[in-house]
Amino acid sequence: MFANPHSWAALPKDLQDLVDNAINGEAPQARADLKSVNESLQADLTKRGMVFNVPQLDPFRAVLGGNGYYKDWRDKLGVDAWAVLEKYTGKLA
Repeated sequence: MFANPHSWAALPKDLQDLVDNAINGEAPQARADLKSVNESLQADLTKRGMVFNVPQLDPFRAVLGGNGYYKDWRDKLGVDAWAVLEKYTGKLA
């Protein structure tokens, strides 16, 4: 969620918590819905003859790891956020 920090700070704490909980509570379902729609759309388009290319990720990850990209972002985000990211992507750096 993004918000103007001055406007956000002006809200009472209980209202901030309400908005934060509503958005974070809905995010997993929204992601699941989007994944489902994408999968069904891809299946439908594949049946109609469309071909989807699936890139090999390892060569991209090797370049990004070798040039310090992952290390820079790990340092910027912090170890906790990086651990959450790697929970879904696998080891990056």
